[in-house]
Amino acid sequence: MCRVVAAFVAAAAPLLSSCGDGVRAFTPQSPRRHARQSASLGRITTLLKAEDAGSDSAAFSSSSSMAHSPFAGRHFELEELEDAESSTTDVLLNADSSVTLGGSNGPVWTSSSGSWEQTSNVHFVMVLTRSYKGGREGRETTDMGEFQYDVTRTFRGEVAAVGGTVLAVNGDIVDVDEVFGDRRVGFFNMIDTTEEKDELGLL
Repeated sequence: MCRVVAAFVAAAAPLLSSCGDGVRAFTPQSPRRHARQSASLGRITTLLKAEDAGSDSAAFSSSSSMAHSPFAGRHFELEELEDAESSTTDVLLNADSSVTLGGSNGPVWTSSSGSWEQTSNVHFVMVLTRSYKGGREGRETTDMGEFQYDVTRTFRGEVAAVGGTVLAVNGDIVDVDEVFGDRRVGFFNMIDTTEEKDELGLL
């Protein structure tokens, strides 16, 4: 009987996934999802092999196109924590190194722009500029009226793999000032949500 149980556990092992607290749960996966995870694992494996080989400059240099980066064309969930305030924003890292911002539960901006770069196999930099409106229409002589201002933040982090297959980045949010220099103002983390959005029909 013990041999039968052991054989069953061994056969089912590839279909088991962690559920926390050491508990294992049966989670069958479709061939389509398995193929996506294999592709993601391939990107991560290539990234980490290059890191181990010490070939950062050869694989991803600042002068090379980001179109070959595993980040190119991927959607990420960006979580920002600054001044005890947190927000989550959908981020698309375009192959031309530009950034497109999607939905967010943070302050509403009127326009945005950004750029990203994988400076090495394990280092990532993104710069976002968001424009906001402040004040209100002048109804009294003391009112300043409406005005617009820009907020630029630099995100510097390290690349990681969540579960071995999903790209992620975590690091510091930096305010770059010509007078006062670089000042860390918060923290951030990003995780690849491309497959999840695709499965939900959001892409």
